[in-house]
Amino acid sequence: MASADNGGGRDGAGVSAATRPTPSLRLIYFNIGGKGEPLRVLAHYLGVPLDDDRIGVAPAADCATPKDDKFLRYHEPAGERWAALKASGACPFGQLPLLVVNGGEHVLTQSGALMRYLGRTREGQQRGVYPADNPELLARIDALLDQEADMFAGCRVAKYTTRFGVALDDAQRDAVLKANVDEVVPRHLKAIDAHLANSATGWLCGTPTPTIADFFFACSIGSLPLGWPSEQFKDSLKPFPRIEAFLAKYVALDEVKSYYAPKQ
Repeated sequence: MASADNGGGRDGAGVSAATRPTPSLRLIYFNIGGKGEPLRVLAHYLGVPLDDDRIGVAPAADCATPKDDKFLRYHEPAGERWAALKASGACPFGQLPLLVVNGGEHVLTQSGALMRYLGRTREGQQRGVYPADNPELLARIDALLDQEADMFAGCRVAKYTTRFGVALDDAQRDAVLKANVDEVVPRHLKAIDAHLANSATGWLCGTPTPTIADFFFACSIGSLPLGWPSEQFKDSLKPFPRIEAFLAKYVALDEVKSYYAPKQ
C-alpha cells in the first residue's frame, strides 16, 4: 500500500511529485514583501504560475476569479478587504499568507509550509530546491527555516506587539529592538555566516544551486539593510562579508533579476 511521503517524493496516492502536474496556485498576501516575497520569488524561479493576489490592490479588469470569491477579491473598498476576510473565517489561522490550490480545493497557510509545498512540486524537484531523495539535506533545510523564525522572533514581537499579546510602550519597544540589534540578531548572523564558511558553493547548504532555505533567508536578512524592523538594523550585515556575498549571489540569479526587473 502506498503511503504519504513526508519529503515530497510521493503523495498519499503514490503519485510521484516529479510527474504530478502542478495545480493552479493563488497567493493571497499584503502588498508588501514580508512573508509573501520568498514565495513569489521562488515560484518565479521555478517557473510555476502564481496568481499574486495582493490585499489592498483592486483586481484587474480581466481577472478570472469568480465574482463570488470566498476570499473577497472584489471587496470594496479594497483597503478594507483584510478586516472583512479575517472576519469571514476563510483564513485557517486568521493570518496571511494563504495559498489557494485549484480554486479552493485546498487552502494552505504558514510561510514555511508553503515554501516546502512549492519545493515539492514537479518544478521544485526538477530544480532541486527541496530534494525528496535526500532526507538529511531536507532536515538541514528545515532547520534553517526554523532558525529564521528564532532569529527574528524578538524583532517581530517588538514590531507587531499586540499580535503576540504583548503590550510595550515606546521605551520598552526601543529596548527590545536595541537588544536585538546589539546581541540577538548578530548572534544568529554568526551562525548563518558559519554555514556559508563551510559551503563550497556560496549557498547555505553547500548545494550547487539554491534551496528554499536560500530564498527564505535572502528575503528576510536582505530586509535588514533596508531598515527592517527599524533603522537601527541598516548596518547589521557589514561585519559579515560572506552574508553580503550570499545576497549578491542571490540577486544575481537570472530568475531573481527578471522577477524584480519590471518593478525597478
